[in-house]
Amino acid sequence: MANIKKLANGKYQARIYIGKLNGKSKFKKITCNSLRECKAMIKEIELNAQEILSGKNSLITVQQAVESYINNRNNILSPTTLRGYYRISKNHFKSIAGIPVGKLTQTQFQISVNEEASMFSPKTVKNIYALVIKALKLYGVTMKADYPQVFKNEIDVPTKEEVEMLLELSKGTELYLPIQFAAMCGLRRSEICALEWSDIDFKNRMIFVNKAMVPDINNNYVLKSTKSNAGIRYVKIPLPLFNELKKYRGIGRIINLNPGQVSLRFHRLIRKKTNKKIRFHDLRHYYASIMLCLNIPDKYAMKFIGHSTPEMLKRTYQHIFKDEENKFLDVIDNYFSAKK
Repeated sequence: MANIKKLANGKYQARIYIGKLNGKSKFKKITCNSLRECKAMIKEIELNAQEILSGKNSLITVQQAVESYINNRNNILSPTTLRGYYRISKNHFKSIAGIPVGKLTQTQFQISVNEEASMFSPKTVKNIYALVIKALKLYGVTMKADYPQVFKNEIDVPTKEEVEMLLELSKGTELYLPIQFAAMCGLRRSEICALEWSDIDFKNRMIFVNKAMVPDINNNYVLKSTKSNAGIRYVKIPLPLFNELKKYRGIGRIINLNPGQVSLRFHRLIRKKTNKKIRFHDLRHYYASIMLCLNIPDKYAMKFIGHSTPEMLKRTYQHIFKDEENKFLDVIDNYFSAKK
């Protein structure tokens, strides 16, 4: 078994023995983002050691390389990730899929990226070729790509009044509790649908978030651990939600809907009752933005919303409320206008 060492930057590196060629021992060095990924790559390289050593791996097509990469990770990737990978393998990078990895050129690779960029978002294109690049790397082929520029779409976060309106409209329906869990506790759809009554600490008014409901490769919803280790957390239950939970306290799952049903019913509610463009996930943005307005330190805001780094929190989830922005604009205006 190859020795794995953790680098100063948090990544993991391994040097793998693959055999002897012309009397000399040959090794392959890899660097991975996680220990789990590193162990999976070591396993795959050791399985394909003879092909790598003899150069036969150059006959393997890009499609086969990607499929092999996915299949060897069935037991370590989440159902959601596997589902996404299989979709990519089936539906994308068609122009290079049949090319042997040893004959793939940088130009062919970039043309494939350009083709996908004309049909899909920059984020989708990056996800597609991140998978392809990882698969090719196992066979000694390194590819780089220029991706389309990502333009950040500023999210119009629901106001306090809009959230109160949503709660009023959903009262007495199956959406009432999910909307409160999202807006008042910052939970994801998948986390809300996986909640069980045993996850509620009624004595201390806390939720233990420890699992998620996600679709697998067959589109069946299954339970898994949270999106990341940071996703496992305790969240305080505000009194309005706590009082509702006390009314229905029971056993088993709290919400008898799957994430897809939550989004569909929420969309129908919005379309039927209002002219607003609000997604269910925007309620999580609302929660994060409330923490920003309350000056909750990043260290704690990250913990409460289930993020491991402040970049995602600040870049994606925390937004400025327009009415708060106008208040500060007035403060600046009053300062300069009053100055003589």
